[in-house]
Amino acid sequence: MDQKIGVIQQTAEINQDEAKQALKLAEGDLDKALQMVDYVSQSYMIIHGRVGYGAYNKTYLLFSIVSDGRDGEILSSDLVTTSKEDVENISLNIDHMVFTKTLTDVNVKSKKSLNSKESHLKFERLFTAAEIYELFTLLKADDLSKFKMIFKEKLEEFLKEEINLKLFAKTLTKVKLKTYYPDLFFKEEQAQNDDNHSAKQEGEEKKLGLDINLTCQPVISPSSGKRVEELLNGDEILVKISDNSEMGRYLASLLKDTTGMIKATIEDREFNQATERYWVLIKFGPNIYGNLSVSPQIKISTPQAEEKSIKNKEGAAIDQGTFMLLFFITLFIIIIIFILIIF
Repeated sequence: MDQKIGVIQQTAEINQDEAKQALKLAEGDLDKALQMVDYVSQSYMIIHGRVGYGAYNKTYLLFSIVSDGRDGEILSSDLVTTSKEDVENISLNIDHMVFTKTLTDVNVKSKKSLNSKESHLKFERLFTAAEIYELFTLLKADDLSKFKMIFKEKLEEFLKEEINLKLFAKTLTKVKLKTYYPDLFFKEEQAQNDDNHSAKQEGEEKKLGLDINLTCQPVISPSSGKRVEELLNGDEILVKISDNSEMGRYLASLLKDTTGMIKATIEDREFNQATERYWVLIKFGPNIYGNLSVSPQIKISTPQAEEKSIKNKEGAAIDQGTFMLLFFITLFIIIIIFILIIF
């Protein structure tokens, strides 16, 4: 066991705990454990922050940073500025997509424009690759006091102000990061797909023997879903992972996006005349596949249809709320008029 963990650590360049987790999920299978690296390696970092400074005219900055910790690269960052004190009530320890939406809302409501200092604050320029790696190392070691101290010193040096800084930071896997930013690794995956296609052209057939293969069920949508024959290879569908193994439960929790949906891409399908059902091969990510058995009459939900449904429900809720507000305003006006008439 220790020898396998050592091999995983050296081959995948991950720490001992991550290597142990990969091997445990793969039930001791070394080859499958090596394929779990993107699913267990916490090599990415998300930071949410709030800065306040200024003696009289208070300025507040809210920001988020997404980085590849091991490579010391900032992949994405957002920054908004405001003079509204209510941003102090915004929690930093919330889901990343909820926080970035909050930044957008603050930016829309804020009337404060960036001054010359703030407009030049680019986190990609503020931190070197070595400094991002150092922050990542400190976060992995749970040394949050030094993490915050370095961050505070860099911002104060740039802003030439003493600041009040609040931070929330966490590490996450590549797969989890992809649930937030589906297109972030598009070029990398496209290159991998091209390599796989070239290999197939050379006569190498796909074998799932060494891949993780999970039992799944489709998410059914009778109104807006699509039948199997209407879908194409490469189309995304929504599924539930029904595999009860430890790996199945782990991946089911990991692959859910912020709406609780699990997306998968159709790789292949085949109609079984004997059972009169389709066998569908789906892919979640590198070396992680799933199997579906689907009746031709079943309509499978797709991400686009589900997102449209959610927006329609939100729109209906807003319309209903507006109606109720107008109703009570009208009722209030009628009561006032009635009182005035009587007295």
